[in-house]
Amino acid sequence: MGKYILLMDPDDLYMNENLFQSLYDYNLNTNLDIIEFSVVHQIEGRRNFFLPKSHYKNHYHKFSKLIIYQPELSSLLYKNPISNRYSFTICRNIWNKLIRKEIFLDAYKYIGNDYLNDFIIRSDDMLLNIMINHFANNYSNFFFPGYLYNLRSVSMSRGEGGTQLRAVRTKNIIFYFQLFYKYIKQFKKVRHSFYYEIRSMIKYVYYIKDLNLTQQENNIKKLLNEIIDDDLSDEYFKKYANKILLNLEEGDDINSYY
Repeated sequence: MGKYILLMDPDDLYMNENLFQSLYDYNLNTNLDIIEFSVVHQIEGRRNFFLPKSHYKNHYHKFSKLIIYQPELSSLLYKNPISNRYSFTICRNIWNKLIRKEIFLDAYKYIGNDYLNDFIIRSDDMLLNIMINHFANNYSNFFFPGYLYNLRSVSMSRGEGGTQLRAVRTKNIIFYFQLFYKYIKQFKKVRHSFYYEIRSMIKYVYYIKDLNLTQQENNIKKLLNEIIDDDLSDEYFKKYANKILLNLEEGDDINSYY
């Protein structure tokens, strides 16, 4: 059995035949838990770099930090270490990473049966990736465009294409938000990694009202109130949670959030 795991979405490709050798060479003397490499984004057949070379040169490597260790790794998952502002410093997706098998399995077991729920059709990789970053001891990245990610204008994950598809995806994303918060709150750390998720939640609250999804509305209200009452939620998160609750109560224009 191998020591590392690479994941791929079913409609994507490893686009460079030297990817595995390059990962092996990069890891030869460092024995890393996670190695992130760069991705080419294909949008309806057009290719663009999703994580360009500047991303890898100007973040951690800029500070001579070729390797990031805990507790810094999990606390900086979405936080810029210099400006103290949040950013996509580490890609939240799981498919552009080489992951030590033991770390992967620890994270997978921690999530347990919730991860196997049939209703998780979107963002399951993000939930697992968050857990992996908490269990890993170290992380590094390098510029190597080895993964081709296909993005379609209409798909189950994007939720476009009609009312029924939007309703299914909205129900799913609310379930995902509940799982995400359930697990990150067990780590006694400030909720930096919830930043992207709570911003994503805004448009789904709009869909909840538009599609009259009463059960999902009740679920998200309960979650938002828990975030507000959480001692480890900073003022930014509490501010957004209050805005979203106000939207649910009064139907504010979604554009008022931006």
